[in-house]
Parts: sequence; structure tokens; C-alpha cells
Amino acid sequence: MTTGNQTLDDIIQEQADKQLWELNNEIASMAPGYIYTIVIVSYFKRALVTIEMPIGERLHFLEAINKWVDGCFTETALAAIEPACKTGAQMIQECLKIDRPDDWRRGRSLDLMASREVFSHLAALNPSLLTAIGLCRGGSKTSNPVRH
Repeated sequence: MTTGNQTLDDIIQEQADKQLWELNNEIASMAPGYIYTIVIVSYFKRALVTIEMPIGERLHFLEAINKWVDGCFTETALAAIEPACKTGAQMIQECLKIDRPDDWRRGRSLDLMASREVFSHLAALNPSLLTAIGLCRGGSKTSNPVRH
């Protein structure tokens, strides 16, 4: 609530706090599958811009990413995601290391990436992850998240 004694900085901070609270609620209600999809897309986009690869392999990455678009994870959300920075990519790589090599589902690492603790750090490094969450539609924990 604004009062006559508030400065412009106070009002701006109050609005920012309100938006962060709303976004935290949106993140908390989103199925982890959508959150780690957003993280992995940023990781794949980094690979596309930093790694030399044949055209066919590049096309394979792009087709894989596009297959994750559905009723919640929209094309607009996909387009909003920027490539992970070097530090973010290293964090994602460390998360991926916790799974056994024979565990094709990568369950523990994906859950770790979608955790509030890790995701908040990734989002601080790459705010486009938060933008993408805001552009997703109805990805509640009761909907069917994307499976990789």
C-alpha cells in the first residue's frame, strides 16, 4: 500500500516485491517438468551458439527443443529463453553429474535443477528463465509436464 510519505524508490521496490511474490507463486505452482524444460532449453541454446557442430546435429537440437512445445510451454516461452551463460551452464553440468550413467531418465538431476534453491540461482544468472515461466500457460503441478 502506498502512502504520502513514500519515495519513488519505495514505490518501485514495493511493485518489484509484489511482482516477485506473484512470480514465486507461479513458480511454486508449476510442475517441475516445465521448470527443468526451461533450464535445459537454455543449456541447449548455449550449445547451439558456442559449439561447432554439423548442420544435421544443429537441426537435431532444434527439432528436439521444438518438440517440447505444448499447451503450457508455448512457442513464445521457448523463443524468450536466452542461452545459459558460462556459469549457468557449469551449474547445469554439475546437476547432471548426480545421476548414474545408466539412468536415462535423469530424475534426480532434473529435480535438482527445478528446485527453488538451484533454479533461483540459474534465474538470477539468466532472467529470461523467469520471463519464459511468465509466458507459460497453466503449467500447474496437476497438468502433464513435458517428459524428456
